[in-house]
Amino acid sequence: MSERQRDPLFVAATRPALFLGLPIEMAVGIIMIGAMIVIFGHNPFYLTLVLPLWFGARWLVRYDYNAPRVAWLWFRTKATGAGENQAWGGASPAPFPMKIQKGRGMRDAR
Repeated sequence: MSERQRDPLFVAATRPALFLGLPIEMAVGIIMIGAMIVIFGHNPFYLTLVLPLWFGARWLVRYDYNAPRVAWLWFRTKATGAGENQAWGGASPAPFPMKIQKGRGMRDAR
C-alpha cells in the first residue's frame, strides 16, 4: 500500500474576506452603525463611539474569523427554532421554514 497523499489546505481559501481585520459583513454593519450615529447626532466626533465597537469586534475574531457567521447561524437555527424542535426534533439551517403537514381529508386523497 502506498502512503496517503497529502494535499495542502491553504488558509486563504478558507478565510472570509477581511476589511481592516474584520470580516466584511461585520465591518459593513459597524460602518452603518457609525453612519447612523453621525446622521442622527449631527456631529462627526460621535464617530469615536464606534471605535470601541470596532476593537471589540477585532478582539472577538482574533482566533476565529468565522465566529460571527457561526453565531449568526446559531441564532437562525437554535435560538429561533423552538417551534421546529417540537415538530421534528431539531433546528434546521434550511432556507425554507419547516412546517408540519396537516391532514387534508378524504376529499383531497389521490
